[in-house]
Amino acid sequence: MTPRTKIALAAAWAAALSFFVFMAVHVLHEGRHGRVPAPAAEVDHLLPEAVHYLESTRAIGDEWTLFCGVRYLGNSRPAPRIDLYVWEACQSYRVQGTKLATFTGWSVPAVISFQRVRGVYRVVAERQPGDGTDYWPDIRRMFSSDAEQAVVEMDGTTRTGVGAPSAIFARLQRRARHELLRQ
Repeated sequence: MTPRTKIALAAAWAAALSFFVFMAVHVLHEGRHGRVPAPAAEVDHLLPEAVHYLESTRAIGDEWTLFCGVRYLGNSRPAPRIDLYVWEACQSYRVQGTKLATFTGWSVPAVISFQRVRGVYRVVAERQPGDGTDYWPDIRRMFSSDAEQAVVEMDGTTRTGVGAPSAIFARLQRRARHELLRQ
């Protein structure tokens, strides 16, 4: 292996490690305020996996990179299958000159389901409520009553703070600027 290859590999490992540390801090911080209790340790480590799942399963288009964040709203009882109740926010970015351009994004409550396979939880599904008249009936059907109350507080909010959708999008933009523009 040449010295240049070793340096490139070391840089790639450092970038990957810093990304996962950033993601862990980002998603874990989201659920630590307001009336939503912090997730149990056995659930806590699933949040970065939920973000990775969202970012890796959505086809946005050429040259666009999707960045997602979640706010923890609760979870079902841990068993072979567990549902995480989250508020997810995603935005796609690309470099345009020296700035970031945005394409599409969303902010919506969701249920991300994990199934235990050989002792490890893996994401198996992500569900969002329907639009229009289906929205609130779907929320009541999909979420626990505590998580439903958190959705009511988040939905259409104009408030500020670490858990507000606007704050989640601001963190996504900072992350995109850091990763895409290296700023």
